[in-house]
Amino acid sequence: MTLSEKVAYLRGLEAGLGLRADSSEAKLFHAITEVLEESAKSIDGLTEELAELNSRVDGLDVDLGDLETLLLGGEDLDELFAVSDEGDVSYEAECPICHARIEVNESVLETGGITCPECGNKLEFEVEEVPAEDDASPEPDAVNN
Repeated sequence: MTLSEKVAYLRGLEAGLGLRADSSEAKLFHAITEVLEESAKSIDGLTEELAELNSRVDGLDVDLGDLETLLLGGEDLDELFAVSDEGDVSYEAECPICHARIEVNESVLETGGITCPECGNKLEFEVEEVPAEDDASPEPDAVNN
C-alpha cells in the first residue's frame, strides 16, 4: 500500500469514528490527516523527481562510458586514476619489457622505482613538478658573444 493509500485509509477511519464535526477530537484528527495527506503528496512528488534524476544520472554514466571508450580506447578512467580510501592517488604503469600493467601509488613514486613483478625489470620513475602558470620562471635570455 502506498503512502497516499494509507492516508486515505486513515481518512476513512476518521469518518467512521462518528465524531461531531465541531468536537475537539474531530478537529484534531482532521488536522492530523490533512498534514499526513499533504506530506504524502510531497513525498510522492519527490519520489517522481528522484526517479527522473536517477534516470538522467544513468544516461550520463552511459555517455561518460562511451566517451571513455572513444578517448581512451576502452581503458577506464577509474582504473587510470584510482583513488584509494586514504586519498592517495594511484597510477598505472606499463613495463617496457613484458608490458605488464603495474599499479603505482605516491609512496612508490617517492622511492623512485619498483621491480616488475612479472619479469623482474627495474622500473624507475622521475617525478617532475609542473609549475603553475603564474609561478613559471621566465625563459633565460640568450647570451651574445
